[in-house]
Amino acid sequence: MPDDCRKRYLSGLSKDTGPRARMFEPQEKADFHMNDSVTEDSVAVDAKRILLRYGVPVAILGDIGEADRIELAREVSRTAVPDRGDRLKELLVEKGYLGPEVLEAPKRKKRRKKKK
Repeated sequence: MPDDCRKRYLSGLSKDTGPRARMFEPQEKADFHMNDSVTEDSVAVDAKRILLRYGVPVAILGDIGEADRIELAREVSRTAVPDRGDRLKELLVEKGYLGPEVLEAPKRKKRRKKKK
């Protein structure tokens, strides 16, 4: 390899103007900072998923504002996993989205399969 080529190779610079030269040129850094509205949208979508996962009826979910959804989802996520559904119902009753009769309704017991 000629000395001139070796120097260019080792220095990371290329005097070539062809398409391969672009591979070695430093690229501008992309702006990966998220826009505030995009962040808020993703938080709202995640909050909606959490609420649906732990038992909010779809008909009631439309009545809950975005700020309340996020607040409810944060509160539920701080609760132990087995208690999240019950805690969510309590919060919905406190906020007035559900009637108190929901809490008084008997819970369904899960049937276990008998071992053979």
